[in-house]
Amino acid sequence: MNKKVISDGDNESIREWLARLFTVIDAQNATEFSRYFTDEGRFVYGSNAPVIGKQAISDYVAGFFGTLESIQHSILDAWKIEDKVLGEVEVTYVLKDGRQFTLPAFILFKMEGELIRDYLIYVDPTPLFNDV
Repeated sequence: MNKKVISDGDNESIREWLARLFTVIDAQNATEFSRYFTDEGRFVYGSNAPVIGKQAISDYVAGFFGTLESIQHSILDAWKIEDKVLGEVEVTYVLKDGRQFTLPAFILFKMEGELIRDYLIYVDPTPLFNDV
């Protein structure tokens, strides 16, 4: 994975980095996803408790992926400010029973060099978990 993350103020490289990350997520590859994090990285989905550490993050997202048939991220906008990457996205989730939901989300990445220290997802996942 050791690819240059992004350059300050370069919106194209921000989008390219996000696209690479989201390709891994959309492939539901929890192990590869965890490689984007520092050893003590922190992952927070919505109002859920933080998940800390590469292995814990891999296990957590693998469990989440297990509830999905597929997932697809669409990047609407992205920015980099100092050591932070911000993204406005829409995420389409297809559950195992075929139900599909597209949810807006805002993501904040706090970077440590080329790795994610904090991955904070601001989303209301209520539609995903109603009737589950």
